[in-house]
Amino acid sequence: MVDQAVLDKLDAGFKRLQDSKDCHSLLKKYLTQDVFDKLKSRKTAMGATLLDVIQSGFNLIQM
Repeated sequence: MVDQAVLDKLDAGFKRLQDSKDCHSLLKKYLTQDVFDKLKSRKTAMGATLLDVIQSGFNLIQM
């Protein structure tokens, strides 16, 4: 199970991504609400979370 702090960061980052009007990234295009909901609480065999995988994409979002 994923820690609550990680889930909070994922939710905040996803909201920023969806609210960003000037963002034309592939992350925004392919990370739909359905995909996000399915993957946000999962971990890989080595313990990586969705946040570990997409964090750099979240960091590129301009506010």
